[in-house]
Parts: sequence; C-alpha cells; structure tokens
Amino acid sequence: MVEVVIENVRKVFGGNVVALDNINIKIKDGEFFVLLGPSGSGKTTLLRCVAGLEKPDQGRIIIGDKVVFDAERKIYLSPKDRDIAMVFQNYALYPHMKVFDNIAFPLVVRRRELKLTREDIRKRVVWVAKMLNIDNLLDRYPRQLSGGQQQRVALARALVRSPNLFLMDEPLSNIDAKLRVMMRSELKKLQKELGITTIYVTHDQAEAMTMADRIAVLNKGKIMQIGGPSELYHKPKNLFVAGFIGSPPMNFIDVTLKELDHKYYLDAGPFKITLPDEIANIILSKTRSSELILGVRPEDIIVSKEPLKDAFTAEVYVVEPLGSHTIVNIKVGERIIKAEVLGEFIAQPGEKIYVKFNINKIHVFDKSTDETII
Repeated sequence: MVEVVIENVRKVFGGNVVALDNINIKIKDGEFFVLLGPSGSGKTTLLRCVAGLEKPDQGRIIIGDKVVFDAERKIYLSPKDRDIAMVFQNYALYPHMKVFDNIAFPLVVRRRELKLTREDIRKRVVWVAKMLNIDNLLDRYPRQLSGGQQQRVALARALVRSPNLFLMDEPLSNIDAKLRVMMRSELKKLQKELGITTIYVTHDQAEAMTMADRIAVLNKGKIMQIGGPSELYHKPKNLFVAGFIGSPPMNFIDVTLKELDHKYYLDAGPFKITLPDEIANIILSKTRSSELILGVRPEDIIVSKEPLKDAFTAEVYVVEPLGSHTIVNIKVGERIIKAEVLGEFIAQPGEKIYVKFNINKIHVFDKSTDETII
C-alpha cells in the first residue's frame, strides 16, 4: 500500500493545448480517490501520467517511496517499473485467450522475475477468480461473456499481481445501468477489503459520490476543488463544482443585493428573498459587488398548492414523476427551475403554485469571480 504525491504537474499537447495546469494532489495510503470532470477536463491525461503512459512537461510524481517522474532531475520510470495495475474503459482482453490465460497473463510475462511456478500462477488465478465470482468462467473466451463478466475479468487480471496502486479509467461505462449500480458497491467493497490505493477516473458524478473517499473535480486542466463527497455537495468552492455535483443540478438565478429599511434582500425580478441579518452580513463582508448568483438545490425548494408564508407565486411548467419523488419544473418569469418533492405531486402545466426556498440551505456566488460567498 502506498501514498501517491503529484506535484506541480503540467502537460501541454501540440504546443498550446494545456491538458494539465499545475496539478497538486496527495493521495493517502489505501484511499479510493476519484478524478471527476467533464470530457476534456484532463482526468484521463493525469491518470496516464501517473501510469507512465504520458510524460508531463514539468512536475514530479511519487508512488510510495519511489520517485517515478521528475522533470527537473530527468527521472522517468516505465509503467512496468511502477508496480501498478490499470483497468481500461474497453477492458482490453485478449480475444484468442481463455479467461484463465487473460487473468494469468501479467504473471506469465514476469514469471522468472517473480520466481513463480506454474502452480503458483494457477493458485493466484483461482484465488482472484473466486474473489470476483468468476471461477466458473475460467474456460471461456471473452466473446462468450457478458459486459459485466468481461469487466470482472479485467479487474481480476489487474488484481492478480497484488499491485501497490490500482488505476481505473471509467471501467463501468460500457455496462448497462442496473449492473453499473451493482458493480459500484462491489468494487468499493473489494477495494476496502484489499486496501489497495486506487485512483479512479469518471465523468459520472453519481458514481464518484457513491464510491470515493475523496474527489478531485477537474475542469479545463485545473483542479476546481478536492474534498469528500459531502463537502463537495454541501460546500462547493465555486459555481462549476456547485453545478457539476448533484442530480438534478443546482438551480442558478441571477440576483441583485438590495437594501430597504435596513434589511437586505436578493432581487431576482419576479421574486425577492429577504435575507436574515447573519447571511446578509456574511455577503457584505466577502464582496462589494451587488450582482450575485443565487444557488438552490432542487430538494431545498418547497412547493405547495396552498399559500405559504414568505413564498412567491409561480406556475408549473412540467412534472416528472419518479415514484419515490417528483421533479417539478417551475416557470418563474422566463426561467425554469427544478424542485424535488418527496412522493407524488400532481399538477398540470400552467397551474399556479407557491414556491419557497429553504433560506438556511441557499448558496450565493460572486458573479464576477464565480467563487462561493456562502
């Protein structure tokens, strides 16, 4: 088990495309660490730099007590010398080999170096196959397996070497949604049992939130925020993280901070929200700008067909029933905001409703910097 330290890593493609911009991360021993971001954010490039499949232009990477890359000292260790195992999005199984041989392959090619007998290899393959419940598939070819079974074989091939570091590049993206949800919990349980430090790449925020100990959110080659799932959800540092984490995503509304009779309120045009003194004071202490962005998560919006204190009126745009909860799309002026209601909420498009925000759960962002104020 190892720590991974990434220091000031920068990678540029084609002379002007900055894929990674001064990345600094310290991944703890035994941690399940997720790199999360949209396409083109640099997460896979960073994983490939840790694996040794890409060379950064500057910076340093340390795996355990071994410096595997240092641009200044011109140190570069090849992937085979980093004691890592990697699972790719497409599994990369050898179609002409049976499952047993696919799993055994990393041991066979290093048999002399590792001083393994054929019986040693057989025992290791059977052990990892039983752990992943694929021991009944060892005599089949990849083409005879389902997507989920192929994914388990790819995991087994990576685990059979007992590596110090596990790298995964969207390994669940090619299997169906139901199996993907099941495999998330199995993969997380397996990682905790083995204690192998793991770096996992995904663009799926739900996958990141359910599996990670900590998450690094990347955008355009930069780290937006590093933290645990709860911290990223409840205390996003900026507009990007707030909008990327959560499903349905946070609602954003342009507002102006105004004062009337020594009370501050947020003016959105079709409605106004009076601020408690405590929240108003925090906003005033952190920005001089009056142009702000109000952020409200769907579950922090209360909707009712009956009048509510401090509520404003709006109309239903469309209702999305989802069984255990309902997404109510609300038209407020020219905007559409989403509210999440537990259970059923039956309403027709155009119907008048009353809307209220949980004032203690609102987020406020500086419009000029996108940074979080509260």
